[in-house]
Amino acid sequence: MAWFFINFQNLPMEQKIALLLIEDDDDDIYLLRESLAKTTYAGSQLLVIGRLSDISLPHILSQPITLILLDLNLPDKRGIELFRAVKTAFPDTAIVIITGLDDKGIALQTLREGAQNYLVKSDFNFSELEQTIRFAIERNAILLKLKYSELRFRSLVEHIHDGITLSDAAGKFYKSPRPDKLLGWKPGAIRGSKPTIFSFVHPDDLPKVRALYDEALACPGKPVHGTARLQKSSGEYVWVEGTITNMLHVRFVNAIVSNMRDITERKKSEEHILKLNEDLEARVRERTMQLEATNADLESFSYSVSHDLRSPLHSMMSIMNLINDGDIEGLPEEAKQYVDMIGECANKMEVMIESLMTFFKSGKKEIVKSTVDTEAIVKDICRELDPVNTRGYDIEIGTLPPSYGDKALLNEVWMNLIHNAIKYSSKKDKPRIEIGSKTEGGKVCYYVRDNGIGFDIQFADRLFKAFQRLHSESQFKGTGIGLALVHRIITRHGGSIWAEAKANEGSTFWFTLPTDNRGIAKKVLDIE
Repeated sequence: MAWFFINFQNLPMEQKIALLLIEDDDDDIYLLRESLAKTTYAGSQLLVIGRLSDISLPHILSQPITLILLDLNLPDKRGIELFRAVKTAFPDTAIVIITGLDDKGIALQTLREGAQNYLVKSDFNFSELEQTIRFAIERNAILLKLKYSELRFRSLVEHIHDGITLSDAAGKFYKSPRPDKLLGWKPGAIRGSKPTIFSFVHPDDLPKVRALYDEALACPGKPVHGTARLQKSSGEYVWVEGTITNMLHVRFVNAIVSNMRDITERKKSEEHILKLNEDLEARVRERTMQLEATNADLESFSYSVSHDLRSPLHSMMSIMNLINDGDIEGLPEEAKQYVDMIGECANKMEVMIESLMTFFKSGKKEIVKSTVDTEAIVKDICRELDPVNTRGYDIEIGTLPPSYGDKALLNEVWMNLIHNAIKYSSKKDKPRIEIGSKTEGGKVCYYVRDNGIGFDIQFADRLFKAFQRLHSESQFKGTGIGLALVHRIITRHGGSIWAEAKANEGSTFWFTLPTDNRGIAKKVLDIE
């Protein structure tokens, strides 16, 4: 070994560390003390023990030891076993062996297991102590940094939620514990040749996975995405999704990097939703067929009403006209009354048939939506009211924003509601009708309010059913079709309609309509 002389006049700045000297030879202890005093570590703390058992002394364990100078020949332990015991007690501390034991086998083994240097006393120049200490401390710091960097990386890889594998071009891999947790396989549990990434793939998915792997091999650095089923140790398969990235060209990686995540629960949810959708589509098809059959029956009924019922009714009315045109005066008074009653019933039946046909046609008519000037419709209807029947009425028209729907059908809605309000408030001394709108929950609610006879709200469910009336024919004429027609038109537009009322205090009919993409029927002037 070459001699190294230190120029003590040009020593670097003094450095203080804690050194542990494990040595039982007093002469060597003295020599090391003297040599240390001539280095920049002269002010450092030097602890000396002569037996391995002294390591456990409190004043030793409590010190942050920077470097250990170790002799491998102590009274209670020697050789490689001594080194291992010291390394176990101080796993992150730099250890330099300075020993009289000249054994190349032990030297190599200790260096493999973490010693920074192995020096034989007979060959060691103690003047080189400073260089030896500095080299050992710096090298140990670098190794510790690498050690903990690798530990952090391994911890990340092995405890990440995803499974990560590194495999070669043939698929043979190093697997992190996470895939073992995903699949349940224990190391060495797979018989036969060394397993590959393809060993666990479901046979039906194997061609797809091989194609993905080949694509990754052909496109270095490009992540290739896919899903597949992998077999667990229990024999069942789990769904995983992930990426395969060819990093064989990247130095120190040199592998195909695959990461995967268990998506079995998500797949089950997707399959459940798919099954629900299929069931729903089947029910929709069945319901559609039922509706088509019902519509066909209604068509048949409509034809029957239009022709089969009207034909004898018209014949009866014609006979009544002949009787009235003839010598009706010759009939007894009671017979005349019967003739008049038959005529009234025939006319009423004609009106009911006409109303029923209008109701059926409203369900068949195609809805052609556009922006509708609601205020213009209402004003036109009020302008055309019979001045005789509406004399003395106070009709107030408030703010009516544009709506979006079929103009002709919405005209039918307003006409029915306004005429109803006039009819049911006709017995009031000062009948009053209010037509307007207000905004609730971001929607426009149109309304027609009257101060008429009203109704008992507990019977409100009968309002919108055909031929269901809350007042007798003797009180107010009508067929009971008007509100049913209004309800059908509003619901076909996707809107809603409801009523508020009190007996003898009037009623209010409300309805809403969906908006178009521009928000028509939603924008209202804030003037209320």
